[in-house]
Amino acid sequence: MNRQLQAKNIIMAEGRINIIDATPIEAAQSGPGKNKDGEATRDPEASWHVKNDSRGRPKSTYGYSVHAGVDEDGFIHRQSVTPGNVHDSQERDTLLLEDEAALYADSAYSSEETRQQRCWMHKVMNGLNCLPKLSWPKAKKSLQDIWSAETKADARKAFDLLILLATSQNIPRPPCACKRTVRN
Repeated sequence: MNRQLQAKNIIMAEGRINIIDATPIEAAQSGPGKNKDGEATRDPEASWHVKNDSRGRPKSTYGYSVHAGVDEDGFIHRQSVTPGNVHDSQERDTLLLEDEAALYADSAYSSEETRQQRCWMHKVMNGLNCLPKLSWPKAKKSLQDIWSAETKADARKAFDLLILLATSQNIPRPPCACKRTVRN
């Protein structure tokens, strides 16, 4: 359905942002106990979800987590439902559009791998901004290759081609925006 809406220019296909988050949903059959046949009344596919409330106290819910990726208008691009005990970071790749211009998520979606990917994204975007506009079509092709790469090695190869394009224009290699000076 999203592809049909994109084809009719109802939703954007380029330059869109993706906001991802999860919401716990209590299972319909979440109470302890057994029915008249002696079977457990709890939903066997659900699990416990623990999240801190606004005061920082842990709140437990027996049920599911609904993970969603939406745009700035709240239009849902991707969603998934998992048992409550599945950590948000496990669903991050499911929610990515792979062509978003920006991704917003809370720290539950963060990991060492995602911080490294963010660092790569900054390097790529800084590099594109350094190029003359005539070089942008080739650079955008390299960006698409990076975003659609199946492995880190493939992404690195496409990134190296982008850097080669930049250095052929006598433009210095851009620094990473993620590197911050730490003061004691």
